[in-house]
Amino acid sequence: MQSVSLSNDPVTIIFAGVYLLVFLAGLRSFVLGFKGRKIDDHPLCGKCRFDLTGLPKDQEKCPECGVILLRGGMIIGNLKRQPKRIWIGLIMMLVVFTLCLPTALRLTGQMNWLDKAPTWYLRMQINNDTELADDAWQLMLDRFTKKKLLTSQVRSVIKDALDLQADLKRTWHPKAGDFLQLAQTRAILTEEQWNKYVSKIADTAFLCEIRQTVQHGQPFAWRHVDQSSRMGNNTMWCRKKHLRIQIADLVLYDRRHAGGGSISANGGGYSSHHHKLDSRVWEQLQPGDYTVQLIYDYALTPYNPYNASQGSDTSQRVSRQIKYALPWTILPKGTSTVTPILDESKLEEVTAAVQVKNIVYRTKPGDCDVNLHFDKMSVPLAYDVIIRFNNQEHRVGGIHLAANRSTSWGLGLGWKVDIKDGQIVDVLLKPSVNVARQTVDLTAYWDVPLIIENVPVTVK
Repeated sequence: MQSVSLSNDPVTIIFAGVYLLVFLAGLRSFVLGFKGRKIDDHPLCGKCRFDLTGLPKDQEKCPECGVILLRGGMIIGNLKRQPKRIWIGLIMMLVVFTLCLPTALRLTGQMNWLDKAPTWYLRMQINNDTELADDAWQLMLDRFTKKKLLTSQVRSVIKDALDLQADLKRTWHPKAGDFLQLAQTRAILTEEQWNKYVSKIADTAFLCEIRQTVQHGQPFAWRHVDQSSRMGNNTMWCRKKHLRIQIADLVLYDRRHAGGGSISANGGGYSSHHHKLDSRVWEQLQPGDYTVQLIYDYALTPYNPYNASQGSDTSQRVSRQIKYALPWTILPKGTSTVTPILDESKLEEVTAAVQVKNIVYRTKPGDCDVNLHFDKMSVPLAYDVIIRFNNQEHRVGGIHLAANRSTSWGLGLGWKVDIKDGQIVDVLLKPSVNVARQTVDLTAYWDVPLIIENVPVTVK
């Protein structure tokens, strides 16, 4: 949204004054020319303009239309229009209009007409999900912030925001969440409304996924995805409390979690995990199709309990448990769940798409960070990342990437080594079937190694 500010430049003001004077002069010429010039002193009927010349002075009525003349119904003089004066006035106004039109159009284009709209009109845009809805929410929030809304209007907009949040088919606008959170800080939002708002955030904040196929006896993988939440622009704190994975009554994974993290309206990011089952558990599972349950407990609060500046009030905490029932297939031992792609014609494409952004070695406590970036490429990747230095190889970690996606990876390695700033190392990317099958979604990987030579190390 844009607003218009008029210039204080003296030259602009002078030109505007001249244009105005010329326009007014043209308007005066047009009006006088159209009205006409008096060409005689004949008495005339004011209604029908009948010429009363020659009639007695005490004539009471117009002989033509019957209007009473003695009560002001008579005028003096015939008028004749002046075409030349009319045209001069029109030309003067047209010149000013032509000169000012570009500026007028520019100002009109910059004018934020929606800013002048009444509250009921903004609510109409919001509730009908028009293309102006996002701007309308911003204006509503601005007016609420500046206390330009009546309490009754605020309560109506609160209902609009909660209805929008509850309808997952409608596009969410984070400014609606900002409106609700501001209403809560001003003690306008009821406890029931606040719990409804936070509960919907909790219900939509996360997604848990599991790798659908696993080879009997091998570790299985799952992923915790941070989704875009239907909330305001201020982050909220999530404490991840407990995750249990089971098939019927057989528990595959059961662990409590400490700590937590922030969630936001933009979402993004995920954490991948893999778990090796005990052999006694595998003895109870045979190859075949199953339904696996993921049961995830967590708590949500607007305050970070580890940040003293945000306070320690936990009265607004909302606890949630979400359950997923997902298909899971166990394949016989020796049956691969991923397929290597032996296509060296992609070597040039992949080499150009892979970049080592930097390698940083910290002498204290003695660790190394390797940061890589991958542009989009037509093949999926699953690599062990290895540093080669002084003819020795050190595995930093694993990276994986689906086809036609771009991403950056940062890997860390505890490494005690005598290395100087600016010395070079080689980065080896070795295809790894283990990395591939420890992902949730890779069913194939490009089985061609890469070597990125002579990468300088920054020592700190």
